[in-house]
Amino acid sequence: MQLTTKKSDKKDSPYYVKAFYGFFFMIIVEWLFPNAIPFDLWELWEIKATPIEWFTTASFFMIWGALLTVILTIVQLSKKSLLPKRLESPGHFKTGFITSIRAGVGEELAFRWILFYGAIVTAKVGNFILGGFMGYGLIELFHTHIVAPIADFTTLNYLHEILYHPASWAVGAAALATNAIFRDGHSYQGLLGWIDSWFFGMLMFYMAFEYGLLSCILIHFSYDMMIFILLAIMSLFQRKSTVHNY
Repeated sequence: MQLTTKKSDKKDSPYYVKAFYGFFFMIIVEWLFPNAIPFDLWELWEIKATPIEWFTTASFFMIWGALLTVILTIVQLSKKSLLPKRLESPGHFKTGFITSIRAGVGEELAFRWILFYGAIVTAKVGNFILGGFMGYGLIELFHTHIVAPIADFTTLNYLHEILYHPASWAVGAAALATNAIFRDGHSYQGLLGWIDSWFFGMLMFYMAFEYGLLSCILIHFSYDMMIFILLAIMSLFQRKSTVHNY
């Protein structure tokens, strides 16, 4: 998933710039306020289970992504809109490989680790300012009674332990906040892609807590690369069909 576009880059700093500064912020917070973030710095890097189990867990979304790509491509072709010929070129696979690695590594490190940790601190500080010092923090109440229940329902309770994390409500609030940024970064893909990106991001949070960050990186890379390959295959069949009709 390509996160930024030229249009969005002009409006805001790219996520990797925020992640770069966020990494140092995270280290400083862990050093000065060790209890602010309820996780060790490298806790999410613990490898759990095997890659086979990782892909088995993510298999439904991989299949959904493939079907969605095929459906959207067919819709595009039905409108007499040809796929770019560059999709068949060797350069397409090179670009796809590099883009997939950048998304898999960069976006997961940013949104499922660095920015996520930072958002936990931000949520706690903001909640303290907005009534938390009196015992009625508005952010905590909004998350606990409105946002988390909706997210829990739409994700079929699979992320319940994250959304209502026993360590702090701020864990779930931070996950939803960073995932909202991740989702909005894919708004250029249209409404369906915008919604799809939100669910994909929530899956990655589930993977991060269940299997570790390395599983997120591998699944994200594989998912994006699969999309590139599918587009190349469909473009090739389209060209052959066009030539045959002529």
